[in-house]
Amino acid sequence: MKIIKSSFLILIATFFISCGDNSDAPIIADVESLKINESNVSMYSTDDNMNLTATVYYQDGSTADATAFVAWKSSDTNIANVSNGSVTAGSTNGGDTNITVSYDNISSLPTPLNIITLNDYNISMIDADANTTGTYSLIATAKFEDNVTKVIEKNIVWDVNNSAIVSGTGSLTMVQIVSTGDTNITSILFNDVNMTKTIIYTVN
Repeated sequence: MKIIKSSFLILIATFFISCGDNSDAPIIADVESLKINESNVSMYSTDDNMNLTATVYYQDGSTADATAFVAWKSSDTNIANVSNGSVTAGSTNGGDTNITVSYDNISSLPTPLNIITLNDYNISMIDADANTTGTYSLIATAKFEDNVTKVIEKNIVWDVNNSAIVSGTGSLTMVQIVSTGDTNITSILFNDVNMTKTIIYTVN
């Protein structure tokens, strides 16, 4: 009888412990695979950024947004960089790279990314009054290999002489002309001397 009572008490204790575990412990779904939601994506070599997203697939059949917790990687950082799904064009004028995400030992299939090459560009000063000092907007407009024309947002460096001042970058650049004479306003793209443009602004 004592053996039966002891066995019964053990069974009761086990039941309550099991119930407690089932009610309190979270359900842990193991990662089965990862996927970048976008496919065959492209952006221009002077675009500021582009956003990608990722999905995690669990072994229990559920899914979740994985954009923030996976590790993002570009196969060629000279072409493009990626962090938390935000892609920025690299320092090279166009090309192809592959974007992947990973978590622990699981990686997604690569997503091809094409950075569209810039063919030529022009620079100008907006609302500049002839022969006067002042602050004016600088703008650079590019024509790409797909014949699209866009204002340049990045990968451009401006320089001036004759005591003029440049502030800002890319499409937000301003130039302040502060003295008489000729001011050379020069831009260079991708740190390439073959992609240099210069305009001359004269104040008498």
